[in-house]
Amino acid sequence: MKHMRKRSALLAAAAVLAVTGGVATQLPASASATTAAGAPRSMSAYMSAAASALAADTGLTPSQAAGRLAAQDDLSSKALAFRKQHMAATPGVWIDVARGEAHANVTTSAAARAARQAGVVPHTATYAATDLKRVKDQLDAAARELPPNSSWHVDDRDNRVVIDLPSGTDATSIMGKAGIAKADREKIKVTTHKEKTSRYGLAGGDGLRIGKATCSAGIMVNWSGTDYLVTAGHCVQTGDRVERHDGSTNRRGENVGTVEERQFPYSDYALVRVNSPREWFPSGHVVNKYDGGFNSYDDYIRNPRPELTSGSYVCTSGVTSGWKCGKFQEDGEAWKDSDGHTTYNLIKAKVSNDEGDSGGAAIYGTKAVGTIVGGRIGGEYTYIQPLSTVIQNHGGDNSMRVVDWQQ
Repeated sequence: MKHMRKRSALLAAAAVLAVTGGVATQLPASASATTAAGAPRSMSAYMSAAASALAADTGLTPSQAAGRLAAQDDLSSKALAFRKQHMAATPGVWIDVARGEAHANVTTSAAARAARQAGVVPHTATYAATDLKRVKDQLDAAARELPPNSSWHVDDRDNRVVIDLPSGTDATSIMGKAGIAKADREKIKVTTHKEKTSRYGLAGGDGLRIGKATCSAGIMVNWSGTDYLVTAGHCVQTGDRVERHDGSTNRRGENVGTVEERQFPYSDYALVRVNSPREWFPSGHVVNKYDGGFNSYDDYIRNPRPELTSGSYVCTSGVTSGWKCGKFQEDGEAWKDSDGHTTYNLIKAKVSNDEGDSGGAAIYGTKAVGTIVGGRIGGEYTYIQPLSTVIQNHGGDNSMRVVDWQQ
């Protein structure tokens, strides 16, 4: 496929090496400096990209969008705090960054009054969170009955379980095969699409080369004293040798490393043990913005549900699509790809990515969110493997952490 950027980029997404004309260059000192206003440059890079995305979504000017985004964390905290306090009567919350509003679906008049008092816009909901979770769990258990290129999740805003199916699919038949009772079908919203979905990768482009396949590098972690990069599990097999797509090496002449662990398809990630991490520049905690700059992260989202609110902006970096930002939509997404593999507990974001971007990094501010694993080709959404799953599967914060290899 055609490249969508110049060949001068670094190891896609969460860079191990920057290459300009094939020559390694060190990360500029200014990348870790602060702006005149005192904000980290990495945060300014995130804010600039997210503001551009918000402006494109809403018609706001860039300066207006930046002002709205400055209040994003406060809005998110307000919505999540309300949900925590009124959990039983609040099946969903979200934020409207453009309007500066926090919203909540509520099932009781008392919760609606409490929402108004808290400065949250209430909406009457029909179904409790437990009812929707039960239906979603049924679909998870019956994934084999759903067709390839389908996905499903609980939608906080719609107050429904949303099933996205290929056009022409008989949704009633699918729900019957999945054992969804007729009384529960009203809790389901069916959407359809014509485009094929794909796990990005195994196609041409810059980034990581695994045999003849190309994917992108993701978040960098340290597990029990050893440094790894996280990429997409569907791109690799355990024991695979991973190289830069252009064949360049670190200062010792070494390739990137070897796949030491792979999880697929229930989760979709792999750990590449990196050769001589400190011999790559830049490396560690940085993400390529594909404009000559980098965004850094120093922590990660430990639980998407309480830490990210629907409507918040996340940014992704992949070798094919470069640096893009869009709205976080849902977590807990289950997705059945075109090959029939089902992956669970994914994050869905309204960001367009493409083949070759798999394994690329996703961040929120200066926190790592996870790695790109797929989505609709040329379409409007991307699936992300949460980094929190990877770290929880490896002993939690006591054993695994995001890392700056240069320290």
